[in-house]
Amino acid sequence: MRPNHNYYDFNILPRARGSQFDRTFGIHNAIMRRERFIRRGLSVIILVTLIVFMIYVWFSPIEQTSDNIKVSPIPNSPKSPSNVISSPIISTEEIHLYRILGNDLPPRHKAGQVLQNVKFILENEPKFHNTKKWWILNRIIDNEYENALIDLLKQYNQEYVRIPFLVEEYLKYDFRLEDFPEHDFFHSYEYMNFSKVAKLRTIDYSYHDKNLYAMNNNGGRNAALAHGKLQPNARWIFPFDGNCFLTTNAFNEIMTQIERWGKDYKYFVVPMARLLNNTQLLVGTDTRPQTPEEPQIIFRHDSEEKYNENMRYGRRSKLEMLWRLGVPSPRKILNKPPVPWESHDAPYFSPPKNKYKMIGWVFRLFSGQASQEVHKREASALRAFNRLLAIQDFLDGIDEKIARSTQGFDANRLFLYDEKSLNQARLHYWRGDEKITRVVNVMLDRADTMSSYAANWYSSANGLPIDASTQVKFLQLKTDPSPALLEDERKNEETNVDDVYQQQEEVIKSNDSASIEQDVMLDEEQNHVITNESQQQSTENSDTTNLNETNTNNIFPSSSGGEKPKKYIGVEVDEFGRFVSNTPVPLPNVSTSELFENITTLTFAHHFSGNVRYSRWAANLIRTFILSSYGVGEQDELQVTNTDFEATNDEGYSFPHLNKIPRTVPKFNKIGTKFPADLLETDPSFFLDSCRLLYRVRALTHKEFTELRQFSSIWLERLINSPESIERSREPDHRGTLYDIQVATLAGFVDDVRLYLRVISRTRMRIGKHFYIANDASLSSHMSQPYEIIFVNNLIERGKLLPIQHESATFKYTTLNLQYWMILTRIIQNVRIGLDLWQYTAKDGQRLSRAMMDHLGKHASKLDNDLLRPLIHIAQAAHRASDTKRGIWHEHGDEHDYFQHFLKNIGSKMNLFDKNSSISPNEEDIILKRKSVDKCVGLGEEARQRGMPPFWMFGVA
Repeated sequence: MRPNHNYYDFNILPRARGSQFDRTFGIHNAIMRRERFIRRGLSVIILVTLIVFMIYVWFSPIEQTSDNIKVSPIPNSPKSPSNVISSPIISTEEIHLYRILGNDLPPRHKAGQVLQNVKFILENEPKFHNTKKWWILNRIIDNEYENALIDLLKQYNQEYVRIPFLVEEYLKYDFRLEDFPEHDFFHSYEYMNFSKVAKLRTIDYSYHDKNLYAMNNNGGRNAALAHGKLQPNARWIFPFDGNCFLTTNAFNEIMTQIERWGKDYKYFVVPMARLLNNTQLLVGTDTRPQTPEEPQIIFRHDSEEKYNENMRYGRRSKLEMLWRLGVPSPRKILNKPPVPWESHDAPYFSPPKNKYKMIGWVFRLFSGQASQEVHKREASALRAFNRLLAIQDFLDGIDEKIARSTQGFDANRLFLYDEKSLNQARLHYWRGDEKITRVVNVMLDRADTMSSYAANWYSSANGLPIDASTQVKFLQLKTDPSPALLEDERKNEETNVDDVYQQQEEVIKSNDSASIEQDVMLDEEQNHVITNESQQQSTENSDTTNLNETNTNNIFPSSSGGEKPKKYIGVEVDEFGRFVSNTPVPLPNVSTSELFENITTLTFAHHFSGNVRYSRWAANLIRTFILSSYGVGEQDELQVTNTDFEATNDEGYSFPHLNKIPRTVPKFNKIGTKFPADLLETDPSFFLDSCRLLYRVRALTHKEFTELRQFSSIWLERLINSPESIERSREPDHRGTLYDIQVATLAGFVDDVRLYLRVISRTRMRIGKHFYIANDASLSSHMSQPYEIIFVNNLIERGKLLPIQHESATFKYTTLNLQYWMILTRIIQNVRIGLDLWQYTAKDGQRLSRAMMDHLGKHASKLDNDLLRPLIHIAQAAHRASDTKRGIWHEHGDEHDYFQHFLKNIGSKMNLFDKNSSISPNEEDIILKRKSVDKCVGLGEEARQRGMPPFWMFGVA
């Protein structure tokens, strides 16, 4: 009997149906699972495919084919009508394509690359639909270069906008010297520890304002933007760099994307690729290249943004604009903190919301420097370094060009002595002015003493036939007992002297003093005339002159006589009639500063008296002690330019390099001598002016003057390159000021205008360092010279001074520092190039005029001191020249009245000694009186130690 169930027993039911049901049920379930899996897999595949397609459409450019684009071949003729191509979508919006043309900047660019690339663009770039091309001539410095560009553009019927370079506007911009953490920053230890690139960037900042005007990098881009927005129907403005080139496909893709997104974006960023050879565009396929370089920017006509004109070329000028649009930059640049003195306008840490879209591409034509164009880290670093070098070299070149062509720089002009004042003093002397005559009589007396002493030394050196009116030239000097010199001397003694001495040429008589200077010997009649002139001008010289005349007649008989001239062993006469010693002669021991003083005294004696004897002996001293000691041999070239910037010297005024071409340094063949050590402590300014005067009257030949410049060049090279000189240049006291005088005057003498301008510009940074104003309002506001006090304290610590001498030594060295500053000021004023030092004000208020007033006020009780007298007169001359240049009228209580108060107490600059004083040889205490008189006029050891130029009253004051 089957049991009754009121429910389903599922464990029993399958068994009731059997195994066939189980197999059927399992197969059905497997089919359903497989179909479900296939449907889901297909759905996922379709979804992924759709997403990939959308991403591709959104972010990838639309491929251009020959079916929908008419690609025109690059034409051979720029005027061919087939140059016009069709856009993928015909647009009625007008395009204005600008290229901003600047100046070539070697070594960043190859010279002439702008002109060459413009020609390449005009010949090979196609014409684009509804596009107007413009050229911006952005302050081209070279007028001939600019005219060549204009002629080329006119030849191809191109339109251009000219932004002129105006010299008067450029001269309004100065260097930025006071924005650094401390005064005289370029000589600081912080700057000294910078890397070469950091030093170069720091110096680059000082050119900021000059860079902004001359380069006008962002100014030119904004000018293109402004000009484009003024054009009717202008929709899109392309302010591209001058070397940018657009191919057909590049332009078509740009326009396709603009048509697609132009309503949504006002700014489009076009990535750029650099070319190593422009012919790649002619032979290669027109496809998208790799574009890792800084892009160009396209603006819609209603855009608000513009380039920041305070960002100078070489200092992220375009990158700052890209940041403002939201274009990402390399992390290395973003994480680099700005230095305190640079502009903070760029948003370094908070990029804005994207305002742009990246489209198309553009090519940058070859700059001419392949090593800087490859996409490598080393090339990028070299490109940045050479860009900074090129900028500074370019701006230095502008300053040099203005100095020479506009401001009239002349290396033969007197630097220390004002020529107008010097010539006026001579006229007053000829007119019989009593005060000037007394000073000139002192000058002539000292000149007579020097020439007589020198003649006696020459005569006794080797028994040479020398007197006070002889012109001498020594080619060899006995400076050590070297075997070569001893052998030469032995051979000279054995040489047959027959027919060595030639008949002396008869000197042509001339009333022109300039012609007389060319004569090397005086005949009897000329010597008599000169002697009479000398007797009228200085009676105390009559005995010596008559004696010299007698000696001259005995030694050099007339050529008309039958007697054969006397022969001397070891002495020859050159083609100019000068005695030439071919036997080594010992030189007396004389300091360089004393030698320069004697040469200057003799030169001035000739300038006032016209007696050629003085100029001859001044030239004799130069030949003997300078030119003969340093015979100029073969030229060695010192290569300054180096592609490996790690090897570039970055010390002193020589960094960055001053010229693109190698600096030529003369090689000096020293015969057993060393370069005089005291040259590093000698002021050459008055000596170099004497050399200029001697050359003008032809007491020095052109060859000798050239050799003097070569001697000065090697002196200059030692000053700016030797470690001891560079260390001396960093001294924040009178030694640093003297160093700047040396470099500035030597640079001017060798016609190195760039170095001269660099020194007189940077020397202003020392003013804030040398002079200190206390910040404490309770203290006196007078300016002190703390580093001179430190210098004196160091002398006491080393035992060179006694503690009791502290006050007098402090007065001496503070006065000496001001004396050097006044000399430097007067040099700049007399050359008439460069900004005036007198009124330059440092960031804390330090000023030379105020420092001088405070010093005089502090030492008012010492006005009778012979050291303050010339300082006051020179300062007054500097003040008067500064006011005249600025066109200032004096008001009651100003600096003019202040100096006039002191001048009333000390009298005229010609009131140097008592009216009844005399310098007669019969007077008692002649030595003391001579020393006192010498000190007043700037002669003697004490005057040299105090920095007083010889005869400072004739043009320095």
